[in-house]
Amino acid sequence: LLRRADGRLDAFAGAIMQSRLVFADRYGPLLRILIQELPFHPELQTMLRGEAFVRVAGQILGTLDGFRASGQLSPDVPPGRVLRFFGSLVAGYVLA
Repeated sequence: LLRRADGRLDAFAGAIMQSRLVFADRYGPLLRILIQELPFHPELQTMLRGEAFVRVAGQILGTLDGFRASGQLSPDVPPGRVLRFFGSLVAGYVLA
């Protein structure tokens, strides 16, 4: 996604949004089942938190640090906050 963004924060955010929409469109029924079953399966929660979220979040946080270094993202805003904000924005849009 970063290569498609040409080093621009707005293009990076758009590429993430587009890829998540395509993913949700392709796997919508499976995602619905996963979301419904997640509260009842602690092992699934652990797997998703450890495998998916930590690895992906680490990569995105590194990318956000690069945007901070280039001046495209304010150094006053922690990258974790940007990730949570954008993640909730994408999730809300996909779920709606």
